[in-house]
Amino acid sequence: MKPLFAFVLLATALAAIVHAQSTRSVRDGVYTVEQAARGAKVFDARCVSCHTRDEFTGRYLNPWIGQSTDKLFETISTSMPEDEPGSLTRQQNADLLAFIFSRNGFPAGARELESTPEALKAVVIELPAKAR
Repeated sequence: MKPLFAFVLLATALAAIVHAQSTRSVRDGVYTVEQAARGAKVFDARCVSCHTRDEFTGRYLNPWIGQSTDKLFETISTSMPEDEPGSLTRQQNADLLAFIFSRNGFPAGARELESTPEALKAVVIELPAKAR
């Protein structure tokens, strides 16, 4: 029984290491400046009638800290805009996330935030560096 326990323990540790290596933080530059600019345009066209740009900064992210971006993405994509929930494309929702991340001071990077569930699950929301 001890060899089996040791194997399970080793397999669990290796899985945790692989997961940690494949997970990135929003502090790692997970969107581009261009993507955030597109997100700002979507925001101005579809969100500004109900929300302000500052509404999604600071404490707004607190409930999402430690979670992967797919959770916030799905909440936005299924409930917004309020007058037409689910009417934005996956790309528009990813662009909105990029805009929100830029408004919170997270750095831009060289690659866009992808809209696939797998890619979104691999990015964790953390506190902005300025809030630490």
